[in-house]
Amino acid sequence: KFIAMLLALSMTLGLAACGKTETPAGSGSGAGTTSDEVALTWATASLGGTIQMVATAIATVTNKYEPNYKVTVQATGGSVENVRLLRNGECDIAHTTEGVNALTAKGAFDGEPTFDNLQTLFKCYGNETVALVMADSPLTDTKNLEGLKVCIGPTGSGISQQATAYLKTIGQFDNCKILNIGYNDSVDALKDGTIDVLFAFTSGKMPNSYLTQLETSAEVRALPLETDAFETIYENYPDFGAATLPAGSLKCITEDYPTFASYSIEYVTDEMPEDVAYTIVKNIYENYDELCVYNNSCKALKLEEAMEGIRPQIPVHPGAAKYFKEAGVWDDSLTIGTVKG
Repeated sequence: KFIAMLLALSMTLGLAACGKTETPAGSGSGAGTTSDEVALTWATASLGGTIQMVATAIATVTNKYEPNYKVTVQATGGSVENVRLLRNGECDIAHTTEGVNALTAKGAFDGEPTFDNLQTLFKCYGNETVALVMADSPLTDTKNLEGLKVCIGPTGSGISQQATAYLKTIGQFDNCKILNIGYNDSVDALKDGTIDVLFAFTSGKMPNSYLTQLETSAEVRALPLETDAFETIYENYPDFGAATLPAGSLKCITEDYPTFASYSIEYVTDEMPEDVAYTIVKNIYENYDELCVYNNSCKALKLEEAMEGIRPQIPVHPGAAKYFKEAGVWDDSLTIGTVKG
């Protein structure tokens, strides 16, 4: 009887072990979790940034409807840092407006390895550039900023890359004093005169939280951008494209505002399993109304606009492509990547 009990116990333990196989959940912190649990880290931007709040809404909804998923949103320095975190396996999903530069090791990634296994998960929204001053500022344009203090956003952020591209193209980058200040702190800096000009961005042509905070506490104006510089910007910075902010998109914009945009796109690597990518993307678009309740900026996540801004140089993850095809919005001009292993 004793031997029989030992054999039965041994079989029970063996069956339990077989039911808990190790499967990678992603390229970063999720790797090594069990088949019953998918843990993912999503690198976003600094606190107060739109993507940080949109990602939190998506993570909340995903965790709610997928009990075995644990998506954790990580505040970071933004676009450039996130690419490096993803490449080094320190996160599973990376927000960046610098996808093509990361792929080709250009711009902010000059001298770094090319990111050959980078893949697109989905696009959040466009980021439209706007230059702001206080209403009583003597400035009427950005043609001459000599000696002025100009904030271009946090170091490594998407807006810092956009503002840098613009200021260098119009020959003003070296004429002014460049300051890198966090989103929320830049609001106070403009109001108290610590800076003269604030380069900021809207998200999906809607004000993000720090711009809403600014416009509810101060009177500001939008300086017109030099549209003649745009074509040169597009040639030198392939992650950027043309955009127009419609009148009313910000309180201070009373007529259409010609500008340029980068695209907030979430990237993964070929190490993310197809079913994981599919589940993340599906939960975004099938819970759109609920996401918009969590954060107003989620209104930019319209399924019919999902393919707009996707950079054709970078393949779409097969799990994401599967959902977009099922939903009838897939763009045949884009390519589909493959999953490692």
